[in-house]
Amino acid sequence: NPWDGVHRVLPGVAHLRTERRVRHERVLAAWRGERERLADVARARVATAVGMLRDAIATSDASLAEGTRVYDDDASLVELTTDEARRVWDETVATHLRNRTTWIDNLEKDVASAATETREEMATALAHTVDALSAVAHASRGDVERFAAEATMEINADALEDRRGVAELLARLRTREIERERSERTAYDAALIRWRTLRTERGVSLFAELIQSERMSDNPEREAITRELAEDQVKARDSLLAHANAFKALLPGWGDGRR
Repeated sequence: NPWDGVHRVLPGVAHLRTERRVRHERVLAAWRGERERLADVARARVATAVGMLRDAIATSDASLAEGTRVYDDDASLVELTTDEARRVWDETVATHLRNRTTWIDNLEKDVASAATETREEMATALAHTVDALSAVAHASRGDVERFAAEATMEINADALEDRRGVAELLARLRTREIERERSERTAYDAALIRWRTLRTERGVSLFAELIQSERMSDNPEREAITRELAEDQVKARDSLLAHANAFKALLPGWGDGRR
C-alpha cells in the first residue's frame, strides 16, 4: 500500500506540531513573566524613591517646626537680635524649602531613569522573545510580527500611563511646596511684626522703669546733697567776688571813684 509510509509519518508530524505549540506557549509564558518582573522592579524602585522623599520631607517638617518654634514664644522671640531674626528665614526656613524642591527634582530624575532602563530591558526581552518564537516556528512569521507590534504597543501604553501617574504626583508635590512656602512666609512675616512690637514694648518699658527708678528720682538724701552743693557754689562765688573787689581796690585810680 503506497500510503503506508505516509500513515507512519503522520503521527510524528502531529507530535512535532504539539511540541512546537508547547514550546511556543512556554516562550509566551516566559515573556509575560519577564515583563511582569521588570514592571515590578520599576514599581519597587519608584516606590522606594517616593518613600525616601516622604521620609525626608517628614524630617524636614520636624526640623522646620523646631526652627520656627520661637514664633510662639514671646520670651524667646524678643531676645532675638536683628541678624538672628533674619537668619530664621534665610538660614532655616528658606534652606529647608530649597532642599525640598531639590528632592522633588531628584525624584523626577530617578523615576525617568528607572522608566528608561525598564523600557530598554523590556525591548531586549521582547527581541529575545521574537527570536525564540521564530525559532520554534509554531506561528507564522506574520503572526510573530503582529505579536511583536501588539506587545510594543502595550509596553508604550503602560509607559504612558506610568508617566501620567508620576506627572500627577510631581504636580501635587510641587503645588504643596508652593503652598508651604506661602504659609511659612506668612508665619515669618507675622512673627517679624510681633518681634518688632515686643522689642518696642520692651524698650518703652525699660525706659519707664529707668525714669521711675531710684537712680532717676530725687530722694531726701540726694536733695540734701544737691542743696549743699548749691550752697557751696554760692559761697565760692561770693568769695571769688570779694577777692576780685579787694584786688580792684588796690588798682590805681580805683579809690578815686574811677572805674
